Amino acid sequence: MTEREQVAVTPALVELVLAAVQNKGVLVGGQALSVWLDVFGLRSYATCAPISIDADFLGDRDLVEAIHQKIPGSTAKLQLRSAISRLIGVVEIPITPDKFMSIDVIEKSRR
Repeated sequence: MTEREQVAVTPALVELVLAAVQNKGVLVGGQALSVWLDVFGLRSYATCAPISIDADFLGDRDLVEAIHQKIPGSTAKLQLRSAISRLIGVVEIPITPDKFMSIDVIEKSRR
């Protein structure tokens, strides 16, 4: 079996996920930085190399499901509730049989 390769999330996918997320989650990390660089005209998000390969959102289990439902062909993997991790779940989007994009949902701080 060949190993699958994770490829960079595209601007179009980020836009699709943002539409699914609405106000239920917050885009963080490298993809968030890319969006803001584009908003302020500091670089073109669509034409520059990615800052990070995946997209990370602060959210909950419902957000994992909302993203999964919005993206046809995607799979959602939820972290065990007993796991000692801030990772809530991952949505994988197949691009080809051996390539995929990944959306991570990370637990919001409980402060």
